[in-house]
Amino acid sequence: MLQLRANRAALLASLAGLASLTTLANAQDQTWVGGAGNWSDPARWVSGNVPDTFSERGLINAPGSAVTMNATFNVGGIVLAGGNTLAILPGTSSRLSGDVSNDGVITLNSTGANAGTPLYLQSSISMLGSGTFALNANPANLDTGYIYWNGGGETLTNGAGHTIRGVGNLYTYLTNNGTVQADVNGATLQLLYQNKTNNSVMKAINGATLLLTTNLSQGPGATLSALGAGSTLSLSNSSVSGGTVSGLSGGVVNSANNTFADPTLTGNIRVLPSTTLAIGGAGVTNNGTITVNPTSANSNTVIRLNNSVTFAGSGDVFLNADPANLDSAYIYWNGGGEALTNASTHLIHGTGNIYTYLTNNGTVRADQANASLQLTYQPKTNNSLFTAVNGANLAITGCGVTQVGGTVSAVGAGSAVTFSSAGLSGGNLVASGGGLVRIVNTTFDAVTMSGPAFVPAGTQMFLNTNGLINNGSITINETGANNGTYFRLNANTTISGSGSITLNANAANLDTAYITWNGGGESLTHAAGHTIRGTGDIYTYLVNNGTIQADVTGRTLQLIQQVKTNNSVMQAINGGNLQFLSTTLNQSGAGAVSASGSGSSLRFVSSTINGGAISVGPSAAAGTNACAFNGITLTGTLKIDAGSLARSNSGLTNNGTIVVNNSAANSGTYFQAANTCTITGTGDILLNANAANLDTAYLNWNGGGEVLTIDTQQTVHGTGRVYVIVDNKGAIRADAPGKTLEIIAGNTKTNENLFQAENGATLAITSTTINQVGAGQIRAQGGSVSLSNCTVNGGSIFSNTNSDLVSINGTVTLNGNYAGAQMRINPGSSLRSSSGFTNAGSIVVNTSSSAAATTFISNSSLTVDGPGRFLLNADPTNLDTAQLVWNGGGEVLTNGPQHTIAGTGRVYVRTTNQGTIGPGNGPDSIGTLDFRSIVNCAPSSVVDIEIGGPTPAEFDRCTGNATWNLDGAIRVSTANGYVPPYGTTYDVIFYGSHTGTFSEIQGQGFTVEYLPDRIRLVAVCVTDVNQDGVVDQGDVDYMIDVVAGGPNPTHINADINQDGVVDQGDVDAIINAVAGGDCN
Repeated sequence: MLQLRANRAALLASLAGLASLTTLANAQDQTWVGGAGNWSDPARWVSGNVPDTFSERGLINAPGSAVTMNATFNVGGIVLAGGNTLAILPGTSSRLSGDVSNDGVITLNSTGANAGTPLYLQSSISMLGSGTFALNANPANLDTGYIYWNGGGETLTNGAGHTIRGVGNLYTYLTNNGTVQADVNGATLQLLYQNKTNNSVMKAINGATLLLTTNLSQGPGATLSALGAGSTLSLSNSSVSGGTVSGLSGGVVNSANNTFADPTLTGNIRVLPSTTLAIGGAGVTNNGTITVNPTSANSNTVIRLNNSVTFAGSGDVFLNADPANLDSAYIYWNGGGEALTNASTHLIHGTGNIYTYLTNNGTVRADQANASLQLTYQPKTNNSLFTAVNGANLAITGCGVTQVGGTVSAVGAGSAVTFSSAGLSGGNLVASGGGLVRIVNTTFDAVTMSGPAFVPAGTQMFLNTNGLINNGSITINETGANNGTYFRLNANTTISGSGSITLNANAANLDTAYITWNGGGESLTHAAGHTIRGTGDIYTYLVNNGTIQADVTGRTLQLIQQVKTNNSVMQAINGGNLQFLSTTLNQSGAGAVSASGSGSSLRFVSSTINGGAISVGPSAAAGTNACAFNGITLTGTLKIDAGSLARSNSGLTNNGTIVVNNSAANSGTYFQAANTCTITGTGDILLNANAANLDTAYLNWNGGGEVLTIDTQQTVHGTGRVYVIVDNKGAIRADAPGKTLEIIAGNTKTNENLFQAENGATLAITSTTINQVGAGQIRAQGGSVSLSNCTVNGGSIFSNTNSDLVSINGTVTLNGNYAGAQMRINPGSSLRSSSGFTNAGSIVVNTSSSAAATTFISNSSLTVDGPGRFLLNADPTNLDTAQLVWNGGGEVLTNGPQHTIAGTGRVYVRTTNQGTIGPGNGPDSIGTLDFRSIVNCAPSSVVDIEIGGPTPAEFDRCTGNATWNLDGAIRVSTANGYVPPYGTTYDVIFYGSHTGTFSEIQGQGFTVEYLPDRIRLVAVCVTDVNQDGVVDQGDVDYMIDVVAGGPNPTHINADINQDGVVDQGDVDAIINAVAGGDCN
């Protein structure tokens, strides 16, 4: 041994100057002699000295050398030439303090025996050259071939071109500039413990596993990879920063509780179940696929952000959670607000949870059928695409999403985006190709939507200030379940677009689908082109410029509570009902509420409608209960519910029909003029009272003297009552057969056109005053007019036939004209007049000749003119049952030139007769008129007497104690074929006194005698004109004098031939009578 050491010392001394043969300043190189042999054999070394100290190197340069390190040695370095091998036997524990220059193959544990075989680094060294250092551990125990450090931070540098490979463990610090390669199929090369640096290639090939359980820093261009089928790069409780990490050509990268900082990833990267992949640095550039939980095991598997990072590259992160537990694949933050940026070309997809702050410039995609990818917890920003495809669900839960040009979409049948307790601001929300969106307790702001969206039963959708552009369909209460479901405005906002919101309430409860506000007066502006439809409630303040549409057959869409403004269309179609409840609707411009189509309807309940149009189609319906209509234009039929009311403050235009009491139920129902207002238009108001109670359909005022004007083309008709102060320029018609329309109450009505009874109905005017202006007329035209305790001033009253009755009941004042067939003052009633009128019909005083006193009273001196008559129809046994009287102040009734006082009764009023006084009721009717005051007969006066027999009961008489101031004519005719015998007398006028005489006798065969208390008619021969009892020349002479203008002292009717003139023809008629000796 001493000799060997001496030889070694000599050799070292001789080579001390050869720097090319050593890398250590004090190393001694021992050269292998060549061939095969053991390291421990001195004979195999040129110097005979075995290199076994840290100051010695072994130089194995001789070609064909095969050296076996058969024991444990301390070596200062090794040089192995190409083609040569160094086999380190199992169970040895050699140490190396210097570099290895290896162009051959060094094998650690050459037989792969299951014996610990370490190589210790005494100091930091390099493995240089183009050779291979092979770890050949038994696969069952990687510590049967491993490289270890000396406890002082020693580092192994693997030089460029050099390869470390095989099976075993690399514990030491490592800087790799060459290749580290796991390449034994089914076996593992593990990098562990001390930090590693890779500036070149680390890989698993040939179905081997490269296991990294330490920290790895990679330089630019460095790669860490698994290549080929079955090859695995397994990372466990390690970190990788920089470089490239790859799983290619069938190779995979398995990660278990690792950290990546700034690597570039390619190929197949798998985050194993129940483990965490932490991302640090600036993030990763991922051009491959990171699969989180590749087996979908039901265990938490995480990508965690250690700080705010970016996923860049063209690859994808695939979350592969167990569908039963989304936390079996999720992305999380580190507790300090860390954010993930998903770059423009990068994809995050699959099923799992994304908890972290997220800025997405790429794609986040739920793409696993029947499974969910959920964005939750921290806010997200989407500048590109969040999408659900392939029948998957993208769930956005408990977080806000802000979009700037971004889109959230559900594409394809079965695909869905589900928002739950979330928020979406800006960007687009799209569902297409059978995809859909579900919205649960989520807030939207400035979002543009298209495609179908649903708010499930029992949940809510909220809308903020910047509103919503909806080009799709939003359904509130997806299934129509009986759970409160609503759309709420958090601020004043707008919904625009070409789409629709469908309220889909349960049939039993409209509040299972409704739109509401946030308690602070928030208003919804509903833009042109958009539609709100279906069945449910709209509570919020609303400005509608689009379409509100009740279109579900047999169901109701209700506008309720807060004020609504309609500038466009609100309609009921398809048999739907549009209802307004406890709200105010203000309409302007083209604003219209309509119902069209069979079964469609409108309902107005406890609401106010101002302006615009209400249109009801022919087969549609509209009803109201306790509502006000102001300034509207109505077409079609509007029915006021029994027991309710409709009112107007400012009037309306009615081109349709307003039915008061649609069912004619026995409940008070009315239309009220809440203020003075006008109803215009071409339509009608139909009062439809119950037959037992007219107050079940009436027009009323508000208690403050309000006036309702019925305009020129408007009609009020039917059966019921008009209480309101009315100014009628149109028509009020009683036209319900056998029923009554009554104009009533103590306030004054004005009629400028027509009050009419027709169709067998009765128009009753009761306890009111009617001022008729211009062409104002009260008319019985196929019906009856009943005036009771009322006043009619001006205008006219008309009855068409005797069956068209105008009746007076109680006390009625008439200061207008009457034209027509018959006005009847019913027994016990009084007709008064203060200003006179024109009468063209018959005013019958005491219709049934009852025993009750019935009167016409002149309230003041007045004239009644016209071709009509007063027909007194007293009980013959009591003339006071039909009277013409004054008002107690000496009033004078002037019977005008065309007018007649006729019948049987008593005249108390002072009478000036310019017309006709004719007892009886026309030809062949005998009557008695008893006068008790003054009768002044004007020159135009006619007293018309019919003689029907010799007894007083058979001829007309004017009885009483009046003063008669006679003038004018007495007209005498016979009745019932009676031929008076000559000389028979008839006392026809009785008086207390008289003045004057009649200036004319009309009719032939009678002369007049004026007695102190009466006027007597004497039947005479017509041609005995001088009344001397014979027809002779004296009568001819008398007649010649009369024709010549002489006196007619006998007052006989000188128109003998009845041709209307007194002339020579009358003289000739007497000459003929004298010649014949006849009395004609």
